[in-house]
Amino acid sequence: MVDFQNISLTQIIVLIKSLLTVHDKRIDFIKSIYNRQAQHFEDVYELLITQKLVKESDNKVQLTRKANKFVNKNRINKTNLKNELITNLTNTNTDISDYVNSYLGLFEKINNVYYHNPILAIRVETSGVRNLFIELGVISYNSEKDYYLLRKRFEHLSEKISVSSTMSPKKLKQLNDRNEKLGLLAEKEIISFEKSRLSKHPSLIKKINHISLKNVAAGYDIESFEIPKKKKIVKRYIEVKAVPSENFHFFWSRQEMEHSKLYKNNYYLYLLPVVGKNTFDIEKLEIIRNPSIKILKGDKWLSEIEKMSFAKKELVQK
Repeated sequence: MVDFQNISLTQIIVLIKSLLTVHDKRIDFIKSIYNRQAQHFEDVYELLITQKLVKESDNKVQLTRKANKFVNKNRINKTNLKNELITNLTNTNTDISDYVNSYLGLFEKINNVYYHNPILAIRVETSGVRNLFIELGVISYNSEKDYYLLRKRFEHLSEKISVSSTMSPKKLKQLNDRNEKLGLLAEKEIISFEKSRLSKHPSLIKKINHISLKNVAAGYDIESFEIPKKKKIVKRYIEVKAVPSENFHFFWSRQEMEHSKLYKNNYYLYLLPVVGKNTFDIEKLEIIRNPSIKILKGDKWLSEIEKMSFAKKELVQK
């Protein structure tokens, strides 16, 4: 199946324009024309083939009759193209359509609005199809509240899908396992970052400690060091968060917050943006020193209670 992370509406238009503007329809030639303007020819080409918008014969490729719905006098009607793509991607009996519909089935109807607030593993896994459907105008993103909305005129796409928004214990475990794997990869990425930061101090590099592999209750993931001043060795306690690149949303446990208060300027949050499946943008790493002050008492971060702990008063007070 195609990799939706390699597909955008812009790339689709580039390929269609390439077919409209050249006489030579040989696949290799079309590919060379396309590659001058865009990337990932194979994925975009396979998508259009499976959606029967283009066809291949004798090593040549051309648009099918379906293209008449969005092409007129060699000009592309972008609105009609979007509608045709939406129809094909949600109605054809293909693996691609099944995948797209399973994604749309994740949207839940609450107060007559279909919304989706995915955990990080799902956010990363579905980022390709999500971004394409944002381009197609099917989905919008609320950055303030960090959720995705299905636009009113497309709500029927979720309503008709038999895939339930309920989650089996097995599926939940799989997602939690993926989150844990992503978190571990982020920690390893930060250890590499710390080794680079301390490159002039090889004796300290050897002492960097991946704490979370030994103690998940430590309140931080990595024990590193500040760059020495006057030969004084100072530890740096690092809590790593793999975060969505859109808004850097993360969860911070009470235990982690308490350790931040305890270690103060020696405690750091490293927020590492996830940009694809098991890939990170280290260039946009955000390092927050003493987050108990800068986050808990600052005004640059939104906080929201998603879980609360309760105990019966009369039993606790005994």
